[in-house]
Amino acid sequence: VTLFATNAHSKNLKVVCKIEDDVPNFVRGDPTRIRQILTNLTGNAIKFTSEGEVCVSLALVEHKDNLVVINFKVRDTGIGISQEGLSHIFESFAQADGSTTRVFGGTGLGLAICKQLVELMGGQLDVESQLGKGSCFSFNIVFEESVSSFKETQPILLTKPDKAVDEVISSSLVKPSRILIVEDNKINQQVAKGMIMQYGFEIELVNNGQEAIEILSNESFDLIFMDCQMPVMDGYEATRIIKMQKLISENVPIVAMTANAMAGDKEKCLEAGMDDYIAKPLKLSELLSCLSHWLNGADQIKIDKK
Repeated sequence: VTLFATNAHSKNLKVVCKIEDDVPNFVRGDPTRIRQILTNLTGNAIKFTSEGEVCVSLALVEHKDNLVVINFKVRDTGIGISQEGLSHIFESFAQADGSTTRVFGGTGLGLAICKQLVELMGGQLDVESQLGKGSCFSFNIVFEESVSSFKETQPILLTKPDKAVDEVISSSLVKPSRILIVEDNKINQQVAKGMIMQYGFEIELVNNGQEAIEILSNESFDLIFMDCQMPVMDGYEATRIIKMQKLISENVPIVAMTANAMAGDKEKCLEAGMDDYIAKPLKLSELLSCLSHWLNGADQIKIDKK
């Protein structure tokens, strides 16, 4: 949902993620297939919705012994599908309306693939729709509920939003702040932007260190997220130049973003003049903790060099 938030907000759409309280925190399943299905359904919902909202929801259907049945729904208030279109919506290369290819684009393969993936996991992809009033795609999947030891050693599939983190960040950030994200990967740009924008920050994106220097020569920001490995100019060199030329005030932190988590990399960030460090892939709780700390005048966090 976060990945699609920027695109949805540009269309003035509301995007909602709802996980019922009785859904288990941890289950064992196939995260790649689940992600592929939900990405396709959510992307379609936003594409074919011009006003209103898109809601992605999870609900517990049944819990017996260590097995749980979870219902996934992606509902929108978009153009809807005619009864004729519903009859062949899951066929390869099918479009609900022949005109949608010209207006919205797409090959019609996505829903056919989603249907196959759901069936491979023992479920069935269903759709309810009314022309002009929106659509709702849904499916049930049976999962094994994970035990304590599994939680600690394996990747999780489903996690509920941390309401406490939301409350902390909302109450502690007392004024809108401008944040510069320096990142060459477009997907990483949108993920970071989507996570941060929902809390009221103003975001600017640049693709490398050279572009960061150029924008900082003319504009001011309250915090900078700096990727370390980039073409043209990497984050280390950019940070040294920014600090040497005093393009930012001393109280503006530069936070390194990198997939490298070795002790030597942390020291390299410090030596370049960076103030903090956050690992990729970004985790919302860690990101919000970083924002709350640096944008509220707290004492500087020292990166652990051990």
